Amino acid sequence: MSKVEKQIRDKIAQILKQVKPDEFPTVYEFIQTENGYKRVENRMITMFINEDVSLSGTLMHIENEL
Repeated sequence: MSKVEKQIRDKIAQILKQVKPDEFPTVYEFIQTENGYKRVENRMITMFINEDVSLSGTLMHIENEL
């Protein structure tokens, strides 16, 4: 894993640790499992790179998608 990839994944981990079930219930439920966490993490990275959405800004989009 490159240094930049590690930084992005670390930032995502910080963001996802702050997710509360009353704010993003579907995302919260997904990230309780390893598979769900990886799915959300990968979607955040994709949106960050391809759609120019901030990492924290991806949560609302992902919540609406799931």
